[in-house]
Parts: sequence; C-alpha cells; structure tokens
Amino acid sequence: MEDGIDLGLYATEQWPNLVAYSRFCSDCVTSEEECATCATRKGYFMYRSEDTKWSVTDRFLDWILNEPANSDTLFVAHNGSRFDMHFIVSRLLHRGIYPNMILNGTQLIGMDVKPLKGQKFNAVSFKDSYLLVPLPLASLPKAFDIADMSKGEFPYLLNHPINYGKVMPGLPGKQYYCTARKKAEA
Repeated sequence: MEDGIDLGLYATEQWPNLVAYSRFCSDCVTSEEECATCATRKGYFMYRSEDTKWSVTDRFLDWILNEPANSDTLFVAHNGSRFDMHFIVSRLLHRGIYPNMILNGTQLIGMDVKPLKGQKFNAVSFKDSYLLVPLPLASLPKAFDIADMSKGEFPYLLNHPINYGKVMPGLPGKQYYCTARKKAEA
C-alpha cells in the first residue's frame, strides 16, 4: 500500500476500461474532414461507474456489429493478437458468435466475423498491425519520420475503478508505471 493505493489490487486481471477508435477509408485516409462513408471518424467507449468489467468491450462490440458504416470493415490493433483481440474473442463467444480465427500455431493473428444463417450483424475482420510492422508502438513515429508524436507512459497500476476520478497532487510514482517490466531501449 502506497499513497493510499493498493498496488496488488487486480494487478493480475486485466480488462478494457477505454476503447478508442479512429476510422478512415480510401476516400478520406489523407483528410481530416468528415467522411460520408465513415460516418463518425473518431470516438471512444469508456468505463462508467455502473459498469461491470466487460461493459466497455460489450459496448464496443455492439457498435462494431450493429453500426451500418462498420459493415465489411477491417479493424486493426497494434499487437492486437497478444492483447486486444483476446477480449473481443471472449465476448464474441459469450454471445454465441464464433469467429473464424486465423492462427499461426496457437497464436491468434487475425479473425473474420461473419453472421451465420439466422444471425444479423456486420461482417468484420480483425488484424494485428505488429505482424506487418514488427516494431513497438513507441518506435513507430521515428520509423515513419513522424515528428512530435509519442506513445507516452501510463500508470497502469492505478488503472482501476477505485481510482477513477481521484485528483492527485502530481504525477504518480514510478512504481505505478510497471517500469520493472519495461525493456531497455536499444
């Protein structure tokens, strides 16, 4: 316990409490303007006090599967095969939707979700951009010569509902950022 925050609380179990998206198509990929095809270009789904641990993922899935603009959409997550897509698979299976998972051995590298007879929802696909560009997310701006952009750091050990809305006098201590798990920069 440090600064009134239990460092061990839920440290081994993770689930999304924020899902952010940015959508574009071949018509608007180089523009910041709104697009008739894409509808809403950016958005998010965030944890609310009445939520259960799966609520954010379920709202995101509702949007993916039911928003007409998402039909036949490819969803891309960097390193999604190791993290993000597993939450999606779990909730799809919970709904009785069985994705066609693309595997390399036991590693999930992508999936296609299509309605079976009698099911009504959007057909969508998921891919992992890390498998195409095998660089850590923090290295992508430099690799693509994009100035003034960085991944940043986040105090993951504070990311729990008991801490939402807390106002701190400054940045949390290093122990909240999982620094022991980080690899040294090459």
